[in-house]
Order: sequence, then C-alpha cells, then structure tokens
Amino acid sequence: PGSWQTDEEYVSRFLKEANALVDRVTEGIYAEYGFPLKKSDGSQLTADEIEERKKVWGPIVTPRVERQQPAGPIGVAELSQAAMDGLVRKLLHALITNDEFYFVLGGHSAAAGHGNHF
Repeated sequence: PGSWQTDEEYVSRFLKEANALVDRVTEGIYAEYGFPLKKSDGSQLTADEIEERKKVWGPIVTPRVERQQPAGPIGVAELSQAAMDGLVRKLLHALITNDEFYFVLGGHSAAAGHGNHF
C-alpha cells in the first residue's frame, strides 16, 4: 500500500508514456540506420514497408515446441519463446524495482554496437 506500483491510474499513465518513449527511441534508431518513417521525398512509409522494416530489424522468436529455421537472413536476432519471455521478465523486474540489468552479446564487436554510442 502507498507505493506507485499499486496505484492503477498512475501505472496506467506510466505504461502509456513508457510505450510512447520506446516508440520514439525505436523510430530514432530506425532513422539513424537509414529507415525513418518519413522518406526523403516527404512521404510516409506504407503499412507494407513498415511491416518489412519490422521483419528486417526485429528479432525472430521461435515457438517453444518446434524450432523453425528462418527462410533467409531476416531479423537481427533469433530467440526461443522461453528466452524472449525471460528477457521480458528480467527487463520488467529491473524497471519496476529500479535494479540494474545486464546482457551479454556474442560475436563480432559490431554485434555489440561499438562505435554507435549506445
């Protein structure tokens, strides 16, 4: 009782603003990599173009039961559903408790975004 996490109205507004912030940051990253919502001619991406952008830059989440191989080199990462659920749970825990959150990236240093100021 008395904590912000138990105030339904506050949490509802907080989550709405948090989602809006994530959307703005996501769009900023897309724009930085040359895939902004607004094209150079001033027009907006179509729904199909936005969906294609999500496929190219989003993670591939495979079902729990059967491991599916992607049709081609699409997506920036592949996670099992269990790994994605765990990542979401740990991120939410860190956000709600204001705790630290660490993650490890494997592969070439470019995979870690070195030089991208992240």
